[in-house]
Amino acid sequence: MRHAVIAGGFMLLLAEAARPATLSAAPPPVTADGRVVLRVPLTDDPLPFVGKIARIKPGGVIFLTPSRQPQPDGPARGAPLTEGYYLGLLAGTAQRLDGAQVLRVEVTNLHAEGIVEAKVAPDAAAKLPPRQPVLLIRPQATTAMLKTLPGVLVIDTGPAPHARPAEAEQARIARSVGNLYRIGAALQKFHETYGQFPPARLVGPDGKPWHSSRVLLLPYLDETTLFRKYRLNEPWDSAHNKQFVTTMPNVFTDEPADAAADEARAGFTRYAAVTGLGLAFPPEGAKFDGKYPRGSGIAMHHVADGASVTLAIGTLATEDKILWTEPEDILVDDPEPRLNAQSGFGAPYTSEQGKFALFARLDGGVLGLVESVEPRFLRTLFTIAGSEAVDARKLAAAEVRQIAATQRAATVLYLLREGDQIKARATTELIPGPSAR
Repeated sequence: MRHAVIAGGFMLLLAEAARPATLSAAPPPVTADGRVVLRVPLTDDPLPFVGKIARIKPGGVIFLTPSRQPQPDGPARGAPLTEGYYLGLLAGTAQRLDGAQVLRVEVTNLHAEGIVEAKVAPDAAAKLPPRQPVLLIRPQATTAMLKTLPGVLVIDTGPAPHARPAEAEQARIARSVGNLYRIGAALQKFHETYGQFPPARLVGPDGKPWHSSRVLLLPYLDETTLFRKYRLNEPWDSAHNKQFVTTMPNVFTDEPADAAADEARAGFTRYAAVTGLGLAFPPEGAKFDGKYPRGSGIAMHHVADGASVTLAIGTLATEDKILWTEPEDILVDDPEPRLNAQSGFGAPYTSEQGKFALFARLDGGVLGLVESVEPRFLRTLFTIAGSEAVDARKLAAAEVRQIAATQRAATVLYLLREGDQIKARATTELIPGPSAR
């Protein structure tokens, strides 16, 4: 229960879109050197306040206006909003915190119609652009502790402070699970906009593949600026569009932040679409003449087998190299496909069940499958309307328990003590909680 962790402090989250982020009830981990001051897992649960910055006054006074009012009853309400000291996070989204700033905030008044008056350090106020969306949550911290924090902290990204070398693989898996949830959500938003899922590729007027579905999903992955710079009226490898190969969004790599920059510069994606006849992405793609064509992708009503048991996006083997803007994916034309087979989907992760692959489903969920999954059963999960019954026992045997309902990926914000300084770090971890099944 969220109400069980109220401890006098809040968190203020500024985001491009009002994407919820709140606190897990798990206590901070105990580390040998006592470095962890505060641990805040950011998840998708409802919040007590979502709004925008309405006005900024001299001396660090800010006014926030709500964009929605919490329901008076039921779990969607979250913790009540009150006056007190807050921890503030200025960021693009809760999933992209590298370079963001953590602010110490004091809420001083709750005005009529939900307007919130607060104070921040004057230098912090100078960095708050008006009309930015604002989210408020309650971290597990005392008011006394929050009052001792610096006025402004810059967040870096990296491993959890308590992580050991053996846990690096778990962090990589957590990043990949989080990426696939984001990609799955982007597929859902695309479908809401166009009434269909994106084609695997757009075919240009010259009959050649011009653009990948990964590019088409950019506006739904908080990458609108990058999408606007990319020219759909030119092929992916034109002189203009080739420059974006090295600016690959981190959602397409499972590498940690320090290595993700190198991965982004190389431009190789970890994920590819499931393409083939009768699958989520028809291999022929869609013809493109300068305007996105409707009626050229798979719609939800075509998915007779059920979106929750239909795979859409999967992991590549480590040695497979596909540029993220390249209109290239995995063609599944084998009636008995296998994981880690040549030119197939890869199983690059390791668990107690052995090697496994990760897939985003058409319903937005994520499924882990062991490398030894029965080929005919894997084919059943690939088809959208094969009329095959999904054997629950086979699914239970093939599913990676670590990725099942007991855990989900979340961005976790740490405040760490290093000598006489407090620093902020964001990482991705698997935390207890239901997955989107």
